[in-house]
Amino acid sequence: MVFAAAGLSAARGATAQTVDAMRCIQPAAAYHSVNAQVLYSIIRIESRGRPDTVTKNSDGSVDVGLGGTNSVHFPELAKHGVAPAALLDSCISTYTTAWLLAKAVRRHGETWRGVASFHSTTPYYNHRYQVLIHNDMVLRGAKSGEVQPVPPLRPAPR
Repeated sequence: MVFAAAGLSAARGATAQTVDAMRCIQPAAAYHSVNAQVLYSIIRIESRGRPDTVTKNSDGSVDVGLGGTNSVHFPELAKHGVAPAALLDSCISTYTTAWLLAKAVRRHGETWRGVASFHSTTPYYNHRYQVLIHNDMVLRGAKSGEVQPVPPLRPAPR
């Protein structure tokens, strides 16, 4: 089973959902063999820990849930019985985020580039996401180092 939490109900309130997300990070990370600290940073970056997050993107796609699962993944998730609305459940969203992170790392390597490919494989956006993850982990004390300046959301025109 790809999503061990797929049977959970999506009807819980936001506070219970946030608690569930925290409760689900370690088991989701272990289940999908990803780093729990990185998974937690992704959740903080993508949704600030809000399970009810839905973001419409300029390209017409939608990001849903704690990990900002993009609608490009909906057809594959449907094959595993996960509907877009289920991503509003904190544990389902956390397990899905861990699954997508594991796929990215398997495909692109156990490197910061591989981790950031969860978000984008485009070099500029990949690097920016690496900085966001690094900074979040440094600020939480999960990683040593200095906070780095975050590149602008869009690259400067040439």
